[in-house]
Amino acid sequence: MPHPEAKYLRPAISPSTTEAERHFAQICASGDYEKVVESEARTQQYLTQGLCAAIYHKDLRIAEILLNKVASIDSDVLSAAASVKSLPIFQLLLEHGWDINAPFLGNMTMLM
Repeated sequence: MPHPEAKYLRPAISPSTTEAERHFAQICASGDYEKVVESEARTQQYLTQGLCAAIYHKDLRIAEILLNKVASIDSDVLSAAASVKSLPIFQLLLEHGWDINAPFLGNMTMLM
């Protein structure tokens, strides 16, 4: 299985990321809703990588599935959202508990 393009994975992806985790991110980037629903994401890292991939593709449907599976909204997810500048993505993150005033980089918030 070829590795997905780096931009579809978390920006700070660890060298220890498994092939299975990369494959899951590819599925999320593909837009194949059924495969994402059927996939068994085993860790938070799976979910977060998949969420970043869905965000980079502006795929709200898959992003929502992953957020419902309790993907964490971490700085990588916020960086992905900031890079695509999609209001619907930010709205979805807000609906799933993201605090717009939470620190993002150091003491700054996303709005700074």
